[in-house]
Amino acid sequence: MGIPASTYGEFFPYIFDSLHLVSARVTFAFEAIYFASAIVPGVLIFYYLSDKLGRVPLYLISAIMSSISFFMLVYPPFLKNVGVLLLSFLLFGIGQGLGVWPTTRLLSIEHFPTSLRNSGQGFVWFTMRFEAGIFGLFTPLIVGTSGIHVDYIGYIGGIFFLLAFIIVLILYRFHPEYVKTERKSLDETSYDNPIEI
Repeated sequence: MGIPASTYGEFFPYIFDSLHLVSARVTFAFEAIYFASAIVPGVLIFYYLSDKLGRVPLYLISAIMSSISFFMLVYPPFLKNVGVLLLSFLLFGIGQGLGVWPTTRLLSIEHFPTSLRNSGQGFVWFTMRFEAGIFGLFTPLIVGTSGIHVDYIGYIGGIFFLLAFIIVLILYRFHPEYVKTERKSLDETSYDNPIEI
């Protein structure tokens, strides 16, 4: 999730500006809408429904929404339509806030024993941010200055979220204890034999 989210978050103005469809001012307004579209569903939907419906259904819905939003960038005619681009980033923002973003943060700490929880979460997020940073070095090359290659970003982001959907669905089917953690204490979700430090 980190690479597509970081790419859209950090390079959103660059990507939209490279399409020459709207002014820089409008691009930054779009980015503000995108961030709001990610925050509002998390606050108004996820935290109220995650324990009732379950985190996995919300995650799967949001992963599909995010995947579709990036695959919309694959087809060149869509890249010339401001309305389609708005729909793309709103689908991604809402999808992110609906389940991918909060569930990833919850699961990244719940399975660590208490003695390792802070270190484990730090390692997970450091690794994700490091990978996103390395990928970010190549984002301008992918988007390209001589030709618009935003469709590559669409393929990369779409495939990442499609893989996330498949992995979580497989875990939910064969090892639900790893992803179905609602209504459980942190002691119940962490490993049985914590490593003593």
